[in-house]
Amino acid sequence: MKIAIRGFAWWLMKAWLSGYAYRIDFEWWFAPVAALVILSIAYLTITFHALHAARIKVVYTLKTE
Repeated sequence: MKIAIRGFAWWLMKAWLSGYAYRIDFEWWFAPVAALVILSIAYLTITFHALHAARIKVVYTLKTE
């Protein structure tokens, strides 16, 4: 199922990009690189917030609520 969806998305992007006067070739590695960048940003964001939450003093947080 995933392979069929990926194939359809590939075909859809090629058809959409071919309509422009100035176009690029949509290479196979564009989608995995984009996914890797998005997942890396999400991982770094979650790690930063988890470390920040682990470093705050619980007593101070409870006192200010």
